[in-house]
Amino acid sequence: MKTSRLPLAAALLAALILSPALRAATAMVNGIQWDFTVWSSGATINGVFGAASGSIVIPSSLGGAPVTEIRWNAFKGCAGITAVTIPNGIASIGSGAFEDCTGLKNLYIPGSVIEIGWGAFRRCAGLTSATLGAGVRIIGINAFADCTGLTSLSLPPTVTEIGWDAFSGCTALSSITIPDGATSIGDYSFRNCTGLTSVSIPNGVTSIGDGAFDGCSNLASVSIPVGVTRIGDYAFDDCRSLRSVSIPPTVTSIGTAAFQNCAGLSALTIPCSVTSIGMHAFLGCSNLKELYLPPSAFQSIDQLAIPNTCTILRTDSVIHAFVKRLYNLCLGRDPD
Repeated sequence: MKTSRLPLAAALLAALILSPALRAATAMVNGIQWDFTVWSSGATINGVFGAASGSIVIPSSLGGAPVTEIRWNAFKGCAGITAVTIPNGIASIGSGAFEDCTGLKNLYIPGSVIEIGWGAFRRCAGLTSATLGAGVRIIGINAFADCTGLTSLSLPPTVTEIGWDAFSGCTALSSITIPDGATSIGDYSFRNCTGLTSVSIPNGVTSIGDGAFDGCSNLASVSIPVGVTRIGDYAFDDCRSLRSVSIPPTVTSIGTAAFQNCAGLSALTIPCSVTSIGMHAFLGCSNLKELYLPPSAFQSIDQLAIPNTCTILRTDSVIHAFVKRLYNLCLGRDPD
């Protein structure tokens, strides 16, 4: 989701730039030599000396100051880390902080953390479960992308923003409940989550981003709640197992190729609230038999790539016999 507001990480960075460091230091704590910086607002962990491995415990304080941030790339590529304990009091996990920590297996993020930065846990292929404490609001771009072993994920109700590609490529993830506090599902958030079979979208969501569930080939059903106004381009592209989808009467826009290659769909109702349907919205829906369209859609029916299998075109209440006859004639079929 594009946003004009300054992300928390950028705001923290600006604060750090404007607030001079009191000192840079090192300290041996819990058997690890820590590299950190003390600021007026607290201590930030920059990394460690040597290769961190095994189970590590992040100190709650360093240099007499509370630890408030794990900085970007602090543990990037530390493949030997198998577990990490993050203390309550840390507010931000920086971009790439644990990226490519392929040995990390389980993760608990405390409620003091407000934002998980871009790519913070990207490609942690050994990660099987992640629990986010109540307090996390922002899950950054690529935060958990390509965590191919992730099977269990618990998101707190405080989450309001799920960034682009946040969980894309999490191929072992079988289900996800998006918390009630979320207002949007970012572009490509769950792209290529091929193990995903079900998803629960809460009432607060107003937009499903471009490619949000693109390539979720085992997703069987989805209920889009009242309040959603936009289904983005390629939102459910290549969801080949999708057999049931409910579109509420608040949706006004369905993007290009939104349901492309949904070969499992046999019937679909588009409510009269929809005023815009993108090109190739139904291309490759090879088993679509019944399509209920609002009158506005007939103005661009040639662009929708409605498959030849579809024999009934009608709106919520009126069968457009003339349009049906004309459409069938164009396909070389019996007009009746």
